[in-house]
Amino acid sequence: MKVVYKLTLALIFLIFVFPLSRAQVGVGIWPAKVEVEVPIFKTSIVEINFFNPTEKNVSLEIEFYCRNCEEDVILFGKKICKRIYDLDVKISPLYLELQPKNLNQSQKVFVKTFNPLFLKSWFKLRAFGREVKIPFVAPFFDEKGFEYRILAGIQEKQLKIQIAGDVLFKFKGIEKLSFLLALCVVVLALVIFFKKHVESEFSTYEKLS
Repeated sequence: MKVVYKLTLALIFLIFVFPLSRAQVGVGIWPAKVEVEVPIFKTSIVEINFFNPTEKNVSLEIEFYCRNCEEDVILFGKKICKRIYDLDVKISPLYLELQPKNLNQSQKVFVKTFNPLFLKSWFKLRAFGREVKIPFVAPFFDEKGFEYRILAGIQEKQLKIQIAGDVLFKFKGIEKLSFLLALCVVVLALVIFFKKHVESEFSTYEKLS
């Protein structure tokens, strides 16, 4: 198993480190892409590992951003505004120091998120010549994916080199079928309550008359 593990790491380095090796610096990242399901009211943590296969110390500056947290809102075929999701996603640490040839000892970056069910968002639109942001919260149904990109930057003389990894968070929302069934039960309960109330009022009226 150790042999297979080392061969796998060697393949990862060939793919992700080779473009950087010509600049005499390098870094490996694993996994390069990961998908994580985030159930309702649960916290999920992802580990991204960085390796330094070269003979030189490497200082990494970590950045991350959401690739699809902003979407157009379409009404009657026309774009009326943008919706921006304000997710609870944190990454740490933001700086790493990788020692030379640490193939067996990786440095980890942790990406943490929480699914509150009611997602915070902003409506961004232009009104009266000004940009306006309207905050709101709303539940969502079934599943919604948010794509995050992690960038590790190396400053080498006048050149900044970056290597990227992708994290896809699949937020689990309310199941439509369960929601519809619950809604039907509530409506049925209200109908039964209203019927009983009317019958009670009618019975009281008959007794008085």
